[in-house]
Amino acid sequence: MRYILEAKNISKQYGKELVVNNVNIHVEENTIYGLVGPNGAGKSTILKMITGNTKHTHGSILYMGKQNIKTITIGSLIEEPAIYKNLTAEENLMVFAKLFNVPLNRIQEVLKIVNLKNTKNKKTAQFSLGMKQRLGIAMALLTSPKLLVLDEPTNGLDPVGIKELRELIKSFPEIGITVIVSSHNLAEIQHMTKFVGILNQGTLKYEGQIPENLDLENFFLNILYGEACENNV
Repeated sequence: MRYILEAKNISKQYGKELVVNNVNIHVEENTIYGLVGPNGAGKSTILKMITGNTKHTHGSILYMGKQNIKTITIGSLIEEPAIYKNLTAEENLMVFAKLFNVPLNRIQEVLKIVNLKNTKNKKTAQFSLGMKQRLGIAMALLTSPKLLVLDEPTNGLDPVGIKELRELIKSFPEIGITVIVSSHNLAEIQHMTKFVGILNQGTLKYEGQIPENLDLENFFLNILYGEACENNV
């Protein structure tokens, strides 16, 4: 089994507060991994450690079996995308392409992937929330990442926007991009993937497939408040 990412006993402590406690994560290449848990469970902190935005206090993170984060290219959308509202989608991407020394022909490629190629001269101030999220993902895709990390990407979207973003995320493994996506929207994660890590209060309570014919919400509540369940890696 080929893991693009493994987190081994990672912990994160801020002062005396332990926000992530000895978490182990195994992400297979060209899959979607759903990281779920209530607000404050530690999802965003784990994603920031994976992307190198914050340093883990203990443990190790392996990228393609190596501890060097530069082993793979990672794209991420963890907070609101940094969009210049007075610019078009293409102009926004041009700024980032120059910043990361990416060939300009990559801009049209990512616009096509996220279905924003026809926005042309429309300023991003006029974009819907869903369009802004897709532009944020386009920015994350500019560097042709092998791993894409998305934190609550459907948060605040209407049903149409959620469906569009869901189908976009589901398409990524087919083009060689592994996705780690976090959410507290359990139904949405179940639409995207059958493989999840369930977090609560900084601890990983379960990792594995959602059992067949079982609703993720009920399974989640059972893991958190029902009988203890061993990790199933």
